[in-house]
Formats: sequence, structure tokens, C-alpha cells
Amino acid sequence: MGTPVRNRLFVFYWLLTAACGSSSQPAASPAAEPGAGAAERSSAKDMAPGSGAADKPEPTKQGSSTTKQEAASANPTSRPPREVLELKDTVFFLAFGESDVGRAAEASCSKSSGKNPKAMAACMAKAREQADEGYRFEQDKEGDLWWLVVNRKGNALVTLHRVRFTYGPETDTTIVIKPEGKDYGSKPWRKAPAEVKFEVPNEYRIVVRDPERGTLVYEAKVGIAAGK
Repeated sequence: MGTPVRNRLFVFYWLLTAACGSSSQPAASPAAEPGAGAAERSSAKDMAPGSGAADKPEPTKQGSSTTKQEAASANPTSRPPREVLELKDTVFFLAFGESDVGRAAEASCSKSSGKNPKAMAACMAKAREQADEGYRFEQDKEGDLWWLVVNRKGNALVTLHRVRFTYGPETDTTIVIKPEGKDYGSKPWRKAPAEVKFEVPNEYRIVVRDPERGTLVYEAKVGIAAGK
């Protein structure tokens, strides 16, 4: 074979080898956009449970039902104290268990009866009967105001004290009455109190802070006619 032929064959094989070598190299991947991976990682982190972003509670809206209920409880009654006292056919009876006289009786009876439940019950029943009193406030046809202190005897009411009174200072939740004149009750006071202040937290109870008997709570009972 002549030299020119050998030279052509050599060039052919060299070109073939170069072509095969270049096709075996992997294609270069396109350059990633700067910051793309960081943004994806940041987004995934924000949405992960417990990360604080997705789990953050919404702020409480003003004017919620809880706030409205609290505001309503601040003014439980729209009636002024005077109207509450003069509710028709209403007597405010002593809530024995909620008053200081009831708690004092329980302590005394517990000490005297020891561990005898029957003796304890009898002692408390007697103390409750002795403290069973009620208040009623009414206005007669002449316009005079009367304060009645009554006691229950079975199904009947006995009026222990019945005195005229006038009103003193009044606020949204308190009122003062000032007894005056003769006591027409069955057990009249030698000297009626100069004045009595009543707390009126709502339409169903009144409270007296007595200097001797402590806090006395009275609950309204409707439909009871007081004795005369």
C-alpha cells in the first residue's frame, strides 16, 4: 500500500476516534439560578409543623362574646335599688347558709353536738328557725313608705316590726332607708335603727352589713303576702 493511502487511513481513524471520545462525555447541566434552592428551603421551613409561622394563633378580636358577657355582668340589673325594694308581692327572706349567722350557727352546733348527726341537725334547725326573718317594703294609699320585718310561723307570716321610713342616699347598687315614728309590729323596737343601708347587687337579693350579726343576705320570694 502506498504512502498516500496510509496517510488517508490514518487521518480517517484519527477523526473516528476523536468523534467517539467527544460523544461519551456527559452533557453539561444548566447553571442553577442563584438563591433558588435557598428560597425553597426557607419556604418549606416556614410551613413545617411547630415552626411558629403556620401555627401562630390569630389575635383575639375586640368585641368578642366573652368581652360582651363580662361587660353585661358589670350591670346585672336595669332597675334602681328603690324599685327592687318595692317589688310588688315580694318578701326578701334571709339566706341562712349564705349569711354570717348561718356560719356562726354551724360552728356552734358542731362544737356542741360533737359527732352526733341527729343532734347537729336539731341544733341547726332551731338556729335556722330563730333567724328566719324577711323584709318587705311597701307604699300605702296615702303615699307613706313602710318597712316590714316578718317571721314565718308555718304557712303564716307574722309582722314583728312595721315602721314608716324615708329614703336616704342612693347609688346604682346601694340605698339607705331611715325609719321614723312608731313601730306597729307585734314585737316593736324600743328604738328603731336610725338608718339601714342595703346593697342591691341584682333584682333577686339584698345585703345588709349588720355591726352585730355580720353580713346578712336576703333572697326575693315573690307571691307572698306579708302579715299586718
